[in-house]
This record gives sequence, structure tokens and C-alpha cells, in this order.
Amino acid sequence: MAAEKGFKELLLEKLPDLVGLIVFIVGAVFFVLAAIHKFSYGKLNAPIDDPQWRNYAAVVGIILIVIGIGIQVWSLQKSPVFLSQSQADDYKIEIVYPTPHTPVDSVTVQGTMKKSLPKGYKLCILRLYHDGRYYPLHQCIVSDDNNWTAPNCEAGGVPGDYRAFAATLVGPDGQALIGFVREANQRFGPIRKDLIALAKKDVPNLPTVGQLTRDMIVCDQVVINPI
Repeated sequence: MAAEKGFKELLLEKLPDLVGLIVFIVGAVFFVLAAIHKFSYGKLNAPIDDPQWRNYAAVVGIILIVIGIGIQVWSLQKSPVFLSQSQADDYKIEIVYPTPHTPVDSVTVQGTMKKSLPKGYKLCILRLYHDGRYYPLHQCIVSDDNNWTAPNCEAGGVPGDYRAFAATLVGPDGQALIGFVREANQRFGPIRKDLIALAKKDVPNLPTVGQLTRDMIVCDQVVINPI
């Protein structure tokens, strides 16, 4: 769940915005030229006295301006939006396995949902602790019939610890947070081992996620028993 995007992917994502802006600017230039009687730039001075040409320029300018605005509106409509809890509930995302209080070491979490994921969102399994903090485990693999699985989800902890798996819709902001948390923990892992060897005592892990972003919505959760 890497958060970083390549240059080509980012360019393709922003291309409609760039095209819309360029079309709008060109249209505005045509419209301005139609409204004036003379074009002057540096040593260039060109009279624009032909009414027919100015009418054509005005029409073309207005058409391009409308097209540019239309592209921008279309691009905004395609952009992911923040779901409310009630909207997330419409997807009926549920965990079917493991069932509550199943003894778990590492397990494939399985579930169902009513319809395909909303644009820009992923379904992820987070590990929930007793203090309400979360740690990202794995992104779910969604099948064509809207069943989903998340393999190798570890309960963590020892018997008696409170643990739960939370099936969570994660938007772009949440994906960036998860990418950072996972990378930070992966880089700190070897350092922590060295510190433990030097100090000859346990060294705490990095903090988990204390607060979800506004585009991270817990849809279902199940309490499990670590083994």
C-alpha cells in the first residue's frame, strides 16, 4: 500500500485538469481578441477591425471556455469524495471469518460486501488495540462477486491481550498515512533489534495510529483471542 505515485501516474491523474486549464486559457484569449480592436505586444501591432473575424473569435472563445469549464467539472466529479458513515454502511462490508473470540496467530480474514468499492477507496484490515489505536495489516483482495480476503493477518500480542480486526474503507489520505506508518516500522525494525542487543532489554515499537483520517471508516470489526 505504498503512498508514493510515479511521475507518469501523477501526470495521467492531473492531465484532465491541465487540459481543461489550457483550453480555458485559449478560449479566454480568443474572447479577449474579439473584444479589442488592436493587438499589441512589444513591437507587434496588429489591427483587428474585421467584424466577421471578431465574431468568429468570440464564438470560438466562448465554446473553448465552456469546454474548459466542463473538463474541470468532469474531473472534479471523478475525484474521490469523503464518505459519511451512513454512506459506508450502504456497502454492507462484513467480516465472516474469523468469528468472534477465535484463537488467532496468523489468519486469512474473509468477508463480504454488497457492492464494489467506491472510487479512490481501498478495503484494508487494521489491528485494533485495547486503547483504541490501530495498526495497518493488509489490503483486502476483492473478487468479482464482492467477496474479499486479507491473508496473513497477525493478531500480535500474547494470550489475554485485547485484539480485534477492523475492516476499514481507506481513502487517499488514509492510504498515505498507512504507507508512512508501514515504511517507518519496516525501517525501524532492524534498528530496534540492534538497540535491544546493545541495551540488553526490550525497546518499544514505534507508536501505532492513534486517530484515523476523515476518509478512513471502520465498517465492521471482530474481537479475536491472540495465541
